[in-house]
Amino acid sequence: MKRVLLLISGLLPFSCLLAFACRFTVREVGFADVVPQSYYLYCYVDNQTEAEVISAFKQITFAHFIDTNIKSEVINISQFSGHHAAKYFKEWEIEKLPTVVLTSPNDTSIAFPLPSNKDGIRSLVEQITRSSKRDQLLEATIQTYGAVLFIEGKNSAENQQANSAIRLAIARIKDKMPEMPKPINELPRMITLPYQKIDQEKILLWSLTGNIEPIERPYAIVLYGRGRQIGPLLEGNQITTVNLVNTLSLIGADCECGLDRSTMLGTMMPLKWDQSMQSDLVKQLGFDPESPMIKNEISQILSKTPAFPGQDTSEDPLLGYTEFTVTFDSELAIDSVNMGSSSPVDPDILESADSVTPPIWLSLVVIILLGITILNSGILVFLRKRKDS
Repeated sequence: MKRVLLLISGLLPFSCLLAFACRFTVREVGFADVVPQSYYLYCYVDNQTEAEVISAFKQITFAHFIDTNIKSEVINISQFSGHHAAKYFKEWEIEKLPTVVLTSPNDTSIAFPLPSNKDGIRSLVEQITRSSKRDQLLEATIQTYGAVLFIEGKNSAENQQANSAIRLAIARIKDKMPEMPKPINELPRMITLPYQKIDQEKILLWSLTGNIEPIERPYAIVLYGRGRQIGPLLEGNQITTVNLVNTLSLIGADCECGLDRSTMLGTMMPLKWDQSMQSDLVKQLGFDPESPMIKNEISQILSKTPAFPGQDTSEDPLLGYTEFTVTFDSELAIDSVNMGSSSPVDPDILESADSVTPPIWLSLVVIILLGITILNSGILVFLRKRKDS
């Protein structure tokens, strides 16, 4: 009996150590909606707006915005004095009513005239809710390591160079995946938006870049989890294999490897996340990230991770949404790849996840548990000697 008790006491510190170690990766944390990030569709009307149009807007948005991160509100301009959405009405210098303005968690906005019939309103709301590329991106983030959205520019030579850099970065990640905390079977997937089809994905492009004007140069954007953006927006000659590998590496990192909250709470694109997607995700992960217990555990982990530089503790993103910029200030850990450009690596690209420092509290826990292990070993030796005597 004594031997059993001693064995249990000897294994206890190690089981405690496993309990304290984070069991989630950044990718898995990205699927939990612990800090809601909502888009708002404001419909501006006046006393002359037909009641049928307002009623149709309310009914259609109510039905289509279920299981989305989009909310809607009708605002009568004669009554919105002091309303926070009044600023968007002024910014867009709206003259014709009714008009709708879609706002993002980043406080950017995009305006559309509201059609006067149900079919037109339904078509507009469907465009806001989902699109072909958004569906492809969500499928990729659920089924694979993550996604790289490649938005082509005007110049074919730049497009070809960026395309090659993305493909090589995905191949490089394959070599790094065995070293990551959890195995992920599928490599990141590249989703290409051809230059000729950019107008069809105007809302997606706006949500990720803040840009509503026609683009000239190619973009590369890394997404993970529930359609979240991670790392900086890469444009033109910033789209290099080194930059992409360093950003992609973060997705497979341990959630307590010292990364700040901004990395694990990336901005979502406007999307519809229905029950079938959630079911597919649970099968892929082996647990439900929307379970209250899981969300509570992830919230506790995020509350202990470093905030972004200069953040006031009163601006905790777990208590209220706060937007900020991710910056990188250490040397890249991956050798440079010659992609036909001699320009240095963008200093705003994230350092490798391998080089980040574990949080201090975890180091203290490890030291304490090692001390308990040594103490238990001493007790075991003492009891053996006592038995022999």
